[in-house]
This record gives sequence, C-alpha cells and structure tokens, in this order.
Amino acid sequence: MKIISSTLLMSLIILFSCKSQEKENNIQKNTQKDTQKVVKNISVSSTKKMIFDSLKAFQTLKIGKFEVDIKVPTHIPTSEIKGNILILQGWAFPKDDWCKKSKLCEKALAAGYRLIMPEMGKSVYSSKYFKETLQEWRVFPKRGWLTDTVFKELQEKYGIMLAEQKNYIIGLSTGGRGVALIALDKPELFTACGALSGDYDQTQMPTDRVMAGFYGSFATQVKRWKDVDNVLSRIAEWKTPIYIGHGKKDVIVPPKQSKLLYDAIKKNHPDIKVKLNMPTNNAHDYKYWDSEVDNMLAFFYEIK
Repeated sequence: MKIISSTLLMSLIILFSCKSQEKENNIQKNTQKDTQKVVKNISVSSTKKMIFDSLKAFQTLKIGKFEVDIKVPTHIPTSEIKGNILILQGWAFPKDDWCKKSKLCEKALAAGYRLIMPEMGKSVYSSKYFKETLQEWRVFPKRGWLTDTVFKELQEKYGIMLAEQKNYIIGLSTGGRGVALIALDKPELFTACGALSGDYDQTQMPTDRVMAGFYGSFATQVKRWKDVDNVLSRIAEWKTPIYIGHGKKDVIVPPKQSKLLYDAIKKNHPDIKVKLNMPTNNAHDYKYWDSEVDNMLAFFYEIK
C-alpha cells in the first residue's frame, strides 16, 4: 500500500513538474511574441513619423508620372496643422500659379493649413479618354490619378489627407470643375470645398473647344456630354458643403454655370451648406480670384 502511494505521489510530482514547465515555456513564447510585436509596431510608427516629418516647409513629390508640390506652415508644430487644402489650378496653369499670382498660399499657410498642389496641365478632370480626345492632351492626368494614386500615396506614405483629418479642396476655372467632380467621387474625404469660375454642365456650352477636344463634338456626342463627367447630371449624389464664386464679367466661362450648380444643390439638398458669390465687376482673372481667398477660408472655418 505504501509502495502504491509512493508511486502515485511520484507520478503526480512528475506530472505537475511537466505542466509547470509547459506553462513557463508558453509564457516565454507569448512574452517573446509580445516583445516582437511591440518592437515591430515601434519600428512602423517610427518609420511613418520619419516620413511624415520629412514634409517640411516645401517639397515636390513625384507621384506616378506627375509632380505634386507640398507647402507646410512652419510657424506651428505639425500636430497643430488645421487641415489640408488641395489646390486645383486652371487649364494649362502651372501647379503653383495661384500661389505666385495671389495671396492664397500666404494666407492659407498663415491660417495653419498644409497645401497640396498637383500638376494637372491641360486636364479637364475626365474619367477617361476617348478616341476623339486630342492626342497631345492624352499626356495630362485624368482625375483618377488624384483619387486613386495621389490620395493613396499621401495617406499611406506621408500620413496626410486621411479621412479623419480636415481636408478641403479649392479650384479655379477648369480646376473649379475638378473640385466638383472630385467632391462627388470622394465625399467621405472632404470637409468642404470652394470652386471659382468653374463649368459644371458642358451641355450648356456646346461650342466649347476644350470640351470638344476631350469628348468629341457636341453634335456627334450629345449623350456623352450629358452623362460623362457632367456635374449637374450627378447632383443627386452631392454631399459636400461648398463655396461657389463667379465674376459676372467673366467672358471665358459663362457665369450661369456657377448659378446652375448653386441652384441644383439648393433644390436637391436644402440641408447642405452652400454659398454663392457673384460680384458684378469681376472677370476671369487673378484680381477676382485673389479677392475670394478670404471668403473661402472664412467658409471653411464655419464648417466644423
């Protein structure tokens, strides 16, 4: 009886020792995994911070085939930047034209915004090219370069233009058209937008040479002009607060284009904040566009 008891006791001791050792081994393994995970996270975080912090003052990035200028306010810490403003120039205007010929960049940087200026060239922010699109214009980016490539790289590599940040978009002339189309494509990304002197329904400008150069003539492509890249045809999708401006002496883009957009948003989305300014004595030039800078920034400030 004593022999059996001793044997049983010994077995229990051995079993307990094995269990204890197994538990200790598991703890060590889990500790190693947790340590590796922490180190990995620190490494990733440090890498992101290093890349993010490389966007200082001014930098030109090459994203895909085209360039993007980034201007960062230097008088405040990165953590205090108010938001990002995507700036879309007019047709064939250089990416920094608005900065050089107005006080937009000076005032926006002073207000604490980071500025993003892509080189769009002679783009009309089309979704695609057609057989009628002039060959010499096919070298310029479609808006998918922005929505699918630029935004993704800025988000993943530099930590900016994230959905949880305050993102704004402004444009003049053809860039105003780009503002509306991109706001429709990415309503979840933008807090508010501003569009000056833009065109939003090309069917109301059937003789426009730029539209014909991209989409073919209105006479032969009526359906395309009406249904493809036409802001007014997509107005039911509109979700973003917008400031719209257009000088009534504009002889380049009909002022009624901005009135059409304003009326369509007010009619279809009465709860969305929209503001229209159509000064009597202004034309299609930087004198007018510069006069709207304060108005747009004030509108952005109102949108929480």
